[in-house]
Amino acid sequence: MIRSILLIALLSVSSGVLEAQDVQRAIVRAEIEPESAPPGQPLRLRVTVLVPTWFVKPSIYPAFELPNAVIRLPSGSSFNITERIAGANWSGIVRDYVVYPQTAARYALSGESIEVSYADPATNEAVTEGVVVPDVTFAARIPAGAESLSPFLAGTSLTLEQSTSPSQGILQVGDAIERRVTARIEGTPAMFLPPLFDAPSIDGITFYPRESQISDKPGARSGPIAGQREESALYVFQRGGIFELPEIELRWWNSKTQAVETTQLPAIILKVETAPGAKNQAGRSLLEATLLKWLTGSAAIGLLLAAALWHFRAVLKSWSLARWRDWHASEAYAFRKLQSSLKKHDVGTFYPALRIWRDRIAPDVTMTSLFTLIPELNAVGRSHFGPENAATTFTRTRQRKLRVELKAMRRKLLDKQNLVTGHLGLVPLYPRSETDTASP
Repeated sequence: MIRSILLIALLSVSSGVLEAQDVQRAIVRAEIEPESAPPGQPLRLRVTVLVPTWFVKPSIYPAFELPNAVIRLPSGSSFNITERIAGANWSGIVRDYVVYPQTAARYALSGESIEVSYADPATNEAVTEGVVVPDVTFAARIPAGAESLSPFLAGTSLTLEQSTSPSQGILQVGDAIERRVTARIEGTPAMFLPPLFDAPSIDGITFYPRESQISDKPGARSGPIAGQREESALYVFQRGGIFELPEIELRWWNSKTQAVETTQLPAIILKVETAPGAKNQAGRSLLEATLLKWLTGSAAIGLLLAAALWHFRAVLKSWSLARWRDWHASEAYAFRKLQSSLKKHDVGTFYPALRIWRDRIAPDVTMTSLFTLIPELNAVGRSHFGPENAATTFTRTRQRKLRVELKAMRRKLLDKQNLVTGHLGLVPLYPRSETDTASP
């Protein structure tokens, strides 16, 4: 009996182990080739992700970063595969990265993982898991015979081109010439190309370098990359004579021939003449002196004007303040404030503004007369202080109509002021005393 129980327990454990072994998980492989290369030369890092069914969404890859190395994913370097594993078809995605070690050293890529989402083989439900990428190691070594290269530069071909602008003609003192140099290398990114020329230590030349431009061009079908570096500088000649712009030389490792090669550009010989005749030079000096004198005179005039303005600043400030006060005390300003309060439908400021404007343009006209002459004035108060539904009666159309009527009334009052001295000639429509009578 005891033996039977032990046998059943053993069978249960074995069944569990077999079931655990049958559980299918995503697989990640990583391999690099070659395992060693010179600095700057590419290595291919192939990362393969396999799932037992199909991917339900794109996998999330790590950045794959290494100190002193550049890792890139070229365009078109990812593709799908199908692989037969344990009698079943697995779906996979392959990514081919390109690794450029920058210095001679050993490198280790470890601790990375990929988030994979695929359909569960038993239920077809989406499964997401993080799968660890196997560790990858490689090395970058200086080839034998290239130890003298500093900096180390390797590629399959290297060319240098140069040009000058202007390309021909007689140079004179004060003239400038631009030298442009372009380096192109196959099999290495442009960032590995060193600076092409330095400032010349030549008396009589002023050197103005410009920012270099680097660019990369991918090879066909993810082939070797090509790098290009362009540099230019301006040389200004301060004296006459024969000048030599130094030659440019790059020593590099040819990975095809496995040998050090030298690519160079010849020096540029230039003849710079003194300006024709001392008389011309004297004329130039006279012109420079005249310009300097004119500039000095202009600066002096500017200083005098600034001093005058500073001296009369108090007068200007007082005048400006007086103009500002006159404007705010004017009838035109009061009418502008009246129109503004009407546009905003601000009854709280409209009636005080109306009274101020009346006092400035026609103080002998009563408010009652204005309300009689312009009936729309009553609508403003009704819309604000009347029943709740009265507010809708004073529409934008009626506001515009009231602004037009106020403008017309202002024109009439201003015309009266131009014709009558000291009195507007208007009599209140509603007499305030027996002396208030209608004019003939």
